[in-house]
Amino acid sequence: MGKHLLWENIKKGDAHAYRQLFEKHVAILYKYGHKICQESTVVEDAVQEVFVRIWEKRQQLGDTDNPKFYLMVALKRELYQRMRSNKFQYQDPQESHFEVVFSVEEETILAEHKEINLGKLKKAMEVLTPRQKQVVYHRFFLGLSYEETSEIMEMNYQSVRNLQSGALKQLKNEMGDIGLILTLISQIFS
Repeated sequence: MGKHLLWENIKKGDAHAYRQLFEKHVAILYKYGHKICQESTVVEDAVQEVFVRIWEKRQQLGDTDNPKFYLMVALKRELYQRMRSNKFQYQDPQESHFEVVFSVEEETILAEHKEINLGKLKKAMEVLTPRQKQVVYHRFFLGLSYEETSEIMEMNYQSVRNLQSGALKQLKNEMGDIGLILTLISQIFS
């Protein structure tokens, strides 16, 4: 079922379409939520709240061309609201620390195939600002457009383009091959 039809069917109360939306996007939302907040229970509750709210307010939902993007924005807002209202240390979304974490499994797989290049990329990623890391994550891992990235990061379109350009230039200066960089980035965030 196409994403437009899926969204329209949810708005009409189709429980099967709602279940498909949940199954298709829940894992990526958990991953994305953990980039914003490291408290697993807060992320889990926020993801569940986003889906509950969608079902409860399905008749008032607006149209969207990209349900994944809609869900990500809703989750981001929910997490920031929870972080503000709870005991968690809150940072302004514009200044939040966006950490790139490499799991043991990712390290092992990458080490087998591209150990030297991964080390170079890690070192190169350290020079990026938190905002540059966010742009790289949104654009290359999540596949969001410049417009979607600018909306979710609450920045203007040109600033997102400039951040991405700056990030890729820095990475290219460190590593040389932009194709290799993009390939490794996709492995890092998967």
